[in-house]
Amino acid sequence: MKPIRNISLCLQWKHSSLIVASIFLCTGCQTDEILKATAKYASDSAKISEVYPAITNDFVESCKRRATFEALGESIKEPRVADRFYNERKRCFEGGVQSSSSIADTLNIINKLIVDYLKSLAGVAEANDYTDEIGKLAKSISGLPGMSDSQQAKDTLEASNTIASVLANQLTKSYRASTIREAVVKSDRALAVLTYSLSSATYYGYLGGVSPAPGVNSSLGADNRPGLARENSLLNNYYGAPIDASQLHLPRQPLQGFIEVSIYDKWIEEQGKLDAKRAVAHKYLRLLKDITCDHTALRLLIEKNTTTSVDDANQNCKEPSKGGLNVNRRLGEGTATLEDQLVLKLNSYHSRIEKLSLEYNNAFIVE
Repeated sequence: MKPIRNISLCLQWKHSSLIVASIFLCTGCQTDEILKATAKYASDSAKISEVYPAITNDFVESCKRRATFEALGESIKEPRVADRFYNERKRCFEGGVQSSSSIADTLNIINKLIVDYLKSLAGVAEANDYTDEIGKLAKSISGLPGMSDSQQAKDTLEASNTIASVLANQLTKSYRASTIREAVVKSDRALAVLTYSLSSATYYGYLGGVSPAPGVNSSLGADNRPGLARENSLLNNYYGAPIDASQLHLPRQPLQGFIEVSIYDKWIEEQGKLDAKRAVAHKYLRLLKDITCDHTALRLLIEKNTTTSVDDANQNCKEPSKGGLNVNRRLGEGTATLEDQLVLKLNSYHSRIEKLSLEYNNAFIVE
């Protein structure tokens, strides 16, 4: 059976579970392992479109939440809290390419390029003109967190152009098996550059992560790091300072312990929200690393290269300490995992409850 050149019928298949079948039908009765690998890769990797909008939206929302806490800081010159809040919130939207809103817009463009490329490999993407998006990137790419120098910004812009060119010229509705191979080989390095920039910006700018090796952000404390790390620090001070002050207040009042635990309970609730956002971001970072490494493995398969490892072919796939993408689950200043920190908080909460119970017995139980 000869391959069917017109695959317009296949574009009617929308569900990812049918992508493998659609490519199989559109390329004829063949058992080409490369096409099967491409279909599976594109189907699984396109899940990135479900995760990242929440992160980019919260990139700005986190800035606005931090503005609420920053407005109560003693180091701000404006005497009125309302003025402090207005000025701090304004920073989220003003300040050029380094404002949270500009960074979020830039990351959305890069994310869209990656998603459209993945969908195009599976034959389910629409044809798009990326001229406007590339023009915006040229102006804003230097503001991304983790963008170490002008060369990295230039490489990211060139990679964006490469992916856009492949989408426009090779992964069209009439592409065939040979074109998929060419597109994967041509796009592999560009995809690695885009995933690196996207991952770094999310890790350093949104999570406020610390580099596992000497370099970017390795010496910054939580107070000086951006994103959720800074929000966590402000949150701890907002709730922790009143509790500390209350515990130093003597003599103790009957309801003092109850008030402390009530504040602490709210503190734990807000920390839980931050932990949930961190978990989503780490899931996304893991997905980004899988995408770029699976793509490189696919490229090596196409090239019939059995001697080069994925780690050697793609720097992103190495361990973070060796220059690979950051996917570790460190939070705050410590090295505890997300699960360990949750257990730590629960144990701390249990300790507070025991203390409250003891104070209640002393204050209200008549022997």
